[in-house]
Amino acid sequence: MPRHVQTQSQNDVLVQEAITTLRQTIQDDRHVSHSSTYHLFKDPVEINSLRKALLDWYDGHQREMPWRTPCGSKAQTSSVLPPSEKEAAQRAYEVWVSEVMLQQTQVATVIPYYKRWLQNWPTIHDLAKAHPEDVNKVWSGLGYYSRARRLHEGSQLVVRKFEGILPRDAKSLEKEVPGIGPYTAGAIASIAYNLPAPLVDGNVVRVLSRLRAVAGDPKGKDVISLHWSLAKDILDPDRPGHFNQALMDLGATVCTPQTPDCVACPIKEFCRANAEQRAQILLAKQKFLGTGNVDSPAMSTLDLCKLCPPLMDIEESGVKRYPAKAKKKPPREEVRAVCILEHVGAHKESKFLLVQGPKEGLLANLWDFPNIELQLPEPSTDGTGGALQSKSGSVIENIQYGTWKTAIDEWMGTHLNISLSSLQDENRTRAEVTVIDRMDLGSTLHLFSHIKRVMVVEHVIITGEIQLPSNVTAKTSTSPETLIKGKSKPRNAKEKTADTGVETRPLRWFTEAEMMGDSAAVPATLKKAFALLVKARNATMKTRKAPGNAQRKKRKAVDEDVEDDAGDVIQPEQSTPLAKRTQSSSSRTTKVVRAKQSRKGDVRDAGSQLKQSGIAAYLTRQP
Repeated sequence: MPRHVQTQSQNDVLVQEAITTLRQTIQDDRHVSHSSTYHLFKDPVEINSLRKALLDWYDGHQREMPWRTPCGSKAQTSSVLPPSEKEAAQRAYEVWVSEVMLQQTQVATVIPYYKRWLQNWPTIHDLAKAHPEDVNKVWSGLGYYSRARRLHEGSQLVVRKFEGILPRDAKSLEKEVPGIGPYTAGAIASIAYNLPAPLVDGNVVRVLSRLRAVAGDPKGKDVISLHWSLAKDILDPDRPGHFNQALMDLGATVCTPQTPDCVACPIKEFCRANAEQRAQILLAKQKFLGTGNVDSPAMSTLDLCKLCPPLMDIEESGVKRYPAKAKKKPPREEVRAVCILEHVGAHKESKFLLVQGPKEGLLANLWDFPNIELQLPEPSTDGTGGALQSKSGSVIENIQYGTWKTAIDEWMGTHLNISLSSLQDENRTRAEVTVIDRMDLGSTLHLFSHIKRVMVVEHVIITGEIQLPSNVTAKTSTSPETLIKGKSKPRNAKEKTADTGVETRPLRWFTEAEMMGDSAAVPATLKKAFALLVKARNATMKTRKAPGNAQRKKRKAVDEDVEDDAGDVIQPEQSTPLAKRTQSSSSRTTKVVRAKQSRKGDVRDAGSQLKQSGIAAYLTRQP
C-alpha cells in the first residue's frame, strides 16, 4: 500500500479517536479524558511510516553544526563505510563536548565555544592533560561551570581507565563516566556509535507530547518515564543517531513552543494534538449544522489515563496545549555586598582585587570581587527599612541601609587587616595604606536558574603599600562563620552543601585588561558589578553630586537576564544608584559614607572632589 494512502488513513483514525475523546469528556461532566492507551504507538506500520517520513525530512533539512556529520542531500561523501574505531572514538569525544555544552544553552551561543574548545583540546587526551584554570577560562561565560569540570574530570577517567575511548553503549557510559546522564549517554551511543539508544531533551519532550497528546506535568516521574518509553518505541534501529537528531531539529525549527508550523511538519499525519485540533473544528461544524449528535460509548473507569488532567481543564487550545507547563519552584533570594577594591600606585595601571571561588558548587574556581552574603530579615512593617525591588515590583529583600558597608568593613579588616573606617578618619595618624575614595555604585540583579541574586556594589580606592596575603581561609559550609562569602542565611534543608571543613581561596590583583580579557575565568556577576563602575566613570565628567539629606527615590534592582548559572549575557546597564533610595515614611535620614565628608548635609560636587584627590584620571579612563 502506498505510504501516502496509509498515512491519510492513519490520520483519519486519530481524528475519529479524538472526536470520541472530546464527546466523552463533555458527556461525563469533564471527569473523563481518555484511556491509558491513548498515548501509545500501537501500530507497527504507523511507526515505520513515521520513521521514514521524519528521516526523509531530516536528510534535506538538517541543521548544519560543526559537531555533526552531514547526511542525505547534505552529505559531503557518498561513502557508506562505517567509521574506524579511532574515528568513532574521536566522534564520541566531539559529541560529548557538544551535548554537554548544549544543555540549557542555545545552539548559536555554543558554536563559538565549541570551536574554541577543540582548538585548545582537539582530542580527549589533550583535555585530560589540561589545567583546570585553563578549562574554566575557555568555558567562561557559557554558564553552568560544573559542566566544564565534569568534562575535564571525565576525560581524565576515560584516558586512565579506557585508554581514551568512551564506552560504546549507553548503560556503560552512564555507569562509568561521571557527569554523563541518560540523555548524554543516548546521544553518544546513537550519534557516534550508531547504536539504538533513545534520548529525550526539551525539544523531544515537546514533539512527543504533541504526537501522543501527553498533557501531564513533563517534570513528573511517570510522565518522564512515558517520554523515554515513547522515544524508544519509535527509534529507528538502522539510523538511531540521525533519528534522534531529527527529533531535536523538528522541535527546534518546526514544532516550536509558541509558533508551531503544523503545515510544514513531516509527521503531522501521526500527531494526536493535530488530530484533536481538527476534531474540534469538525465538532463545532456539526454543532452549528445540527448533525453528528451521536453519543460515544462510555469509557471503562478501569482504563482511564492517570497522567493527564481532564481535557476541558486545559486552558490552552490547539497544538500548543502540549506539553503542559512544568511546575517550577521559585528561586531562592539572596543579597550580596560586593566590594570593587581598586589599588592605585606607582604602577601604570590600577589593579583590582579578586578572590577565587570555592572548589565546589556555584561559580566554582571562578575569580570574582570579594562579596559577602547578607542576612535577609523579615520585611519591616514600620517603614524603617528600604526594599530592593525587581522590575516586576516584587520585594527581594528588606535590609537596613548601609548594612552592606559594615559587612565590607568586616571583610577587609578580617582578611586584609585594613580598617576602612579608621583610614577615612580625618584625624588619623599617617598610615601606609590610604583610602582615597569610597563610593556607592548602586545595585544590580542577576538571575541564576535557582537563585535570584541582588548585588549592592561599593567601589573603594586605596593607595600605598599593602601586604596582600596569598589566600584567605573560609569554611566550606554555609554556616554564619563563613568569612569569604560573608554571613550566610540558613539554607533549605533539602539543599546539598559541601563538607564542613575549611578551605583556602586564593587572592590576586588583576589589571582591568586581565580581568575583562582572557587571562582569568570570571563570571557574569563580576561583569555586571564592573558595569556599574564603568557607568560611574562615564558620569564623572557630568558632575555627579554626592547625596545629601534630601528625600531619596526608591531604588530598584534591575538589569535582569535569566541564566542557568553564570553565562555572560549582559543587558544594557540600567541600575539606579543606592544613594537615590527612598527613605521610610518616618523620614529617617541616611547618608552614604564618603571620604572626607566633613559635616552633615554637605553636598559636594563629586567630580571636583575626585580631582582634589588626584585620581580623576583613573575614574575617567575608558575601560
